[in-house]
Amino acid sequence: MLTREGNIEVNVGDKVYGFRFTTWGMKETQKSTGCKGILELFTKIGLDDSNIDLDSFIILMMEAAKEYAYYTKKEIEITPRIVSGWIDDMGGVVNSLNLLTEGLKQFLPKNLEPPMTGETSI
Repeated sequence: MLTREGNIEVNVGDKVYGFRFTTWGMKETQKSTGCKGILELFTKIGLDDSNIDLDSFIILMMEAAKEYAYYTKKEIEITPRIVSGWIDDMGGVVNSLNLLTEGLKQFLPKNLEPPMTGETSI
């Protein structure tokens, strides 16, 4: 569930996994994966064709988990191996890609065009 603050919390049994997809987290992922830009990163993690580079995907999810911990002031251990386990618990990479897509929606512009009022002027 995407909360108002931009956090995503996933309940799996008695555990809650938290993620927050932020510009900082994407920057850190880009730096760690050697991607030159955000489009290259999105391609590498499989958002365009599901050809997923697991290392990059896990790093992005780890950075999102770190951001969630930072913003919620939670002290938890976050490593690639731990986050990989979370991904497995949440139903695997495909379900986690859906989670990622939901989290990234917060960066889409809300209104690209002004609303139509039905009135026209010449």
